[in-house]
Amino acid sequence: MVGGGISGLLAARILADHFERVTLLERDTLPGQPDVRGKTPQAPHSHVLGSIGYRRITQLFPGLDEDLAEAGALRFDFFKDCRNYVGDWLPRFSSGLVSRMCTRMLLEFSIRRRLSEVANVVIRDRQRINQLLVRDDGSRVIGVQLDDGRQLHADLVVDAAGLGSRTSRLVSSLGFGEPEVEQVDLLSATATRLFHPPPGMSAPDWIALFVRATPQNRRVGALTRIEGGLWRVSVAGLAGLYPSKTEDGFLAFTRELASQEIYHLIRDAEPASPVHYYGTSFSRWIRYDKLARFPDGLVVVGDAAFHANPEHAQGMTFCLLAAETLGTMLAESERPLSERVGFSLQFQRRIAEKYRPYWVWNAAIELDLPGVVDGSGLSRRERWERVFYRHLRAVAPRDPALLRAALRVTQAESHPSALLHPAILLRLARRTLRA
Repeated sequence: MVGGGISGLLAARILADHFERVTLLERDTLPGQPDVRGKTPQAPHSHVLGSIGYRRITQLFPGLDEDLAEAGALRFDFFKDCRNYVGDWLPRFSSGLVSRMCTRMLLEFSIRRRLSEVANVVIRDRQRINQLLVRDDGSRVIGVQLDDGRQLHADLVVDAAGLGSRTSRLVSSLGFGEPEVEQVDLLSATATRLFHPPPGMSAPDWIALFVRATPQNRRVGALTRIEGGLWRVSVAGLAGLYPSKTEDGFLAFTRELASQEIYHLIRDAEPASPVHYYGTSFSRWIRYDKLARFPDGLVVVGDAAFHANPEHAQGMTFCLLAAETLGTMLAESERPLSERVGFSLQFQRRIAEKYRPYWVWNAAIELDLPGVVDGSGLSRRERWERVFYRHLRAVAPRDPALLRAALRVTQAESHPSALLHPAILLRLARRTLRA
């Protein structure tokens, strides 16, 4: 296992059920407490674990939910306990979709601590991979070589190295072809700062407050209540509008959001951190699934293959889906993995089937912004689907049932095709006619 982020941790837990020994290699120094690592510059910013991710991850790691609760991570319903501004405030109601609000640092640390309790899993930090070991005929990856020259042989190498993965170059150098890359760049950046709630202020009746971009305002903002009783405020501009890195500029940016609610809440609050800045704003999909051949003994998961723009809050959920798919495929046959020719390519194609509908769903949002760089690779049919999704999003804020259906897709609780159910289409048609 290469990479000790969320994707690597989840995949390692799944692999532990199928192999005698799982070794997780991370090039960072892993902290002994919830803290930012050098190779996770995105960690301080707003992270929201989706409902399906929360439910299944806490099932994978018994006791994890109690750990998060004890650390101060609040449990919330995505509509009842969240306020959403999209030009107007959306209605609040019980969606039945719940999670816990916390920092990426707390979640990763808590999962890693639970994973370290699994008997056949070994976690090693400060281990930099120099190259993959490949069989003489180039058809199979058989392990990794570390910077110090040591070689570790393995039945399966899982690349969970994130955006820094070098697998695409390796695959190309071995003669398997250069994988296509689909990418949509929002030309954006995120700035985040922590605050202490204003003295004497009673706890609000919400866990998160989201201000979305509108046709007239390309700024987005989020205030979330996290562990330690702190407020985490993240802001971003879209399509070439960038937030400021300065303290005064950060506050001024919140005042220019479509709603000034966040600004009014934090203008007299005491800062608890400097302004953190993160400049990655693209969605990227490396299409290993389209290759005619792919080396066995190697699979690519998480951001190393499919990176959803952080605005969609889907990254950790997709990491889980990839890990679960890997576990399902390993359980489908009792034959040794060395005898299952084509396993790796079959895996990349199977998770691509899961990714594709959400890629189109996300593009329905991203490609409506002027100035966005489009490398999405959408077919004509998928562009028609994008038009349908865009129309649904325009109508849904006035209908709780449509809102719930859209949220279930965003959370990966439902496949986007569920939105074509006759009941949804009828409801959408009625709302459209009324409008």
